[in-house]
Amino acid sequence: MSDDAQNLVNQTYTSPEDPIQDDSPERLSAFSSLLEKYRYTGGRSNAAKAQSPSKNMSFLKEGRTPTAGRSTTSDIDLRSLAPRQSPRSSPRKRARADGDASSSAKDTQLASNSTATSAPSSPTASSRKRQKIRQKRGYAPPETYEHLRVLQDYLQPNLDVVFCGINPGYRSAEMGHHFGHATNHFWRCLHLGGFTERQLSPTEDHTLPDIYNLGITNLTDRPSKEAAELSTTEQKASIGPFLLKIARHRPRVVCFVGMNIWDLVKDYIQDVLPLPDTPSPSSSPTESSTKVKPISESQRRRKFKAEIAERCGKSKPGLKPFKLVYDEGEDGQESSSPRQTLFWSLPSTSARVVNFQLVDKAALSKEAKEFVGRLNEPETAREVNTFYALRASSVIM
Repeated sequence: MSDDAQNLVNQTYTSPEDPIQDDSPERLSAFSSLLEKYRYTGGRSNAAKAQSPSKNMSFLKEGRTPTAGRSTTSDIDLRSLAPRQSPRSSPRKRARADGDASSSAKDTQLASNSTATSAPSSPTASSRKRQKIRQKRGYAPPETYEHLRVLQDYLQPNLDVVFCGINPGYRSAEMGHHFGHATNHFWRCLHLGGFTERQLSPTEDHTLPDIYNLGITNLTDRPSKEAAELSTTEQKASIGPFLLKIARHRPRVVCFVGMNIWDLVKDYIQDVLPLPDTPSPSSSPTESSTKVKPISESQRRRKFKAEIAERCGKSKPGLKPFKLVYDEGEDGQESSSPRQTLFWSLPSTSARVVNFQLVDKAALSKEAKEFVGRLNEPETAREVNTFYALRASSVIM
C-alpha cells in the first residue's frame, strides 16, 4: 500500500472507538474526496473527470456504507476491462457451439496441413511428388538382365504376317513367352483384329505359325524392363540381321508392334537403298555449252532422303511405301514363295502407351488384317509397284 493510501486510512479510521459502521455524512464525504484521486478514468482528461463523476462512487455520495460482499471500486474498474459474458445458454446451444468450434478448429488444421503439403520447400511434399512421378530409365548394360532368357522366334517360310516387337520385356523373359505381361494388349488386339478366333494366352505363342499362319519375333533379342534401356547403336546394329531373317522366311507382311521400330528400320533402309538413276547428259548444243557441276554421292543421298521423307510424311500407323524384294530362286525358295515383303506399323501394345487406347489399337489391328486379305487384288498390286524396293541381296549385316 502506498503512503497516501495509508494516510487516507489513518485519517478516516483513527481509533477502534471509531468503527467502520459509522455512517456519518461528513466522514463519508471526506473519504470519497480522498479516494477520488485514485479512481481509474480510462485515460480521460481531468476536465472530463470533473464533469462526469464515477457512478461507482454514488453509494458514497448518498451516504450509504459499503456492505459485505459489495465490489470495491478497483474491482469494478478491472471487470469493466474484461469482455462481457453472455447469459448462460441452453445445453443444446452449448453443444452446437462446441461442434462449430470443433469444426472450425478442424478446418484450420486442414488448411494448415494443405499449406504445408503444397509448399515446394517442404521435404515431405517433395518426397511425395517424387514417389508419384515414375523415374525414366536409362541405358542398362547387358549384364543387368543376363539372368533372363532370350525368347525363341516362332517363324516358318511363307507366313502371312510376322509381328515384330522392339525387344522382350522383363515379364515375357521370365515366362519365356512373347508379350507376357498381363497388361499388354497384344493378344487382345490380335483377337479383336480378326487374326485369331479367340483370345490366346502368351503361353500359346508357339501355335501361331501352324494354326494361324502368323509369326512372332523381335528386333533386338536382349530382354529389358523398358526399351529405353537399349542403346540406339544396339538397336541399329540389329536391323541388318533382322532383315536377313525376314529374307530367309519371306513373309508377305512384317507388322511392327511399335511405330518407333519402323522409324529405325526406315532410317537403315534409306542408307542402303540404291539411288535412282540420274538423267544422262543432254546432247543439245545449247545445254552442252553450259557447264553443270556434278552432284556428289552424299548430295544425291540427302536429296533422296528428303524425297522419301516428303512422301512418307509424319510417322503414323499403316502401310509403308517400302518393300523387300527377292530374286527368283534366291535362298533356295520355291517359285510359289512371295517375291516381296511389305511393311506395316502399329502402335505399341504396351499399356503405358496412352496415346492409343485399346479400342484404337484393336481398330488398327483390324485394318492390317483387312489389308492382308487384299494383297492379291489388282488395285493393291498397282499401289505396291510404286513402293521403294530394297533387294535382299543388298542388306548389310
